[in-house]
Amino acid sequence: MPAGFDTISFLSDYGLDDEFVGVVKAVIRGIAPAATVIDVTHGVATHDVRAGSLVLARSIQYLPPGVVLAVVDPGVGGVRRAVAVEVGNDNTADHSILVGPDNGLLAPAVALAGGAPANFLDAGGGSKAEAITSAVQVILSDPKVKAVLCNIFGGITRCDEVAKGLIEAFRQIDPQVPFVVRLDGTNGDEGRALLGEANLAGVYTEATMDGAAARVVELASAGAAAANGGGRSG
Repeated sequence: MPAGFDTISFLSDYGLDDEFVGVVKAVIRGIAPAATVIDVTHGVATHDVRAGSLVLARSIQYLPPGVVLAVVDPGVGGVRRAVAVEVGNDNTADHSILVGPDNGLLAPAVALAGGAPANFLDAGGGSKAEAITSAVQVILSDPKVKAVLCNIFGGITRCDEVAKGLIEAFRQIDPQVPFVVRLDGTNGDEGRALLGEANLAGVYTEATMDGAAARVVELASAGAAAANGGGRSG
């Protein structure tokens, strides 16, 4: 294992009643026998991505540099991609790599990438366009918000409804901060197409969560003026 990556912090929803945690740690030992594995928790409720993300958010500042392996994924065994988010700088004490499913679980990496979340809002399963519009209004009521990351992996919630809600919110509110949108899952293609056709000023689309996290931090750092280009995709 490369220097600086000799610690693996492991979080999952596997529980401790079967062999899964032990098997993962055995595989890690076979690949990197010198690595130290820290069990953050394996008690996240099964497939509860939001709960896992909150656990990661609470613990990430205390974890040592290295690899953070987080596994909470309702789509496990399916076609969902895994992502690796590199945070910090090479050869520095805060250099780490977060590894997990591309479902929003690693969203706390936004803070490590140089930004700090002003707040968090869960739109809830099955949200319609009206709920998304209201959610945008709530988020933008906080003056500390410099940029907004909208990360949706649609299951019950349809990505086209999210897109319609964002479009309506921009018509009603005319936000003055940039939005980075990542839509995947149910009706993801339709949602991305709607946003593309709307060509909203200050809305940037990204294909992956880690790309979206990096982009929103970049835009927040640059300030609201970065939104003037609008309609860009990554």
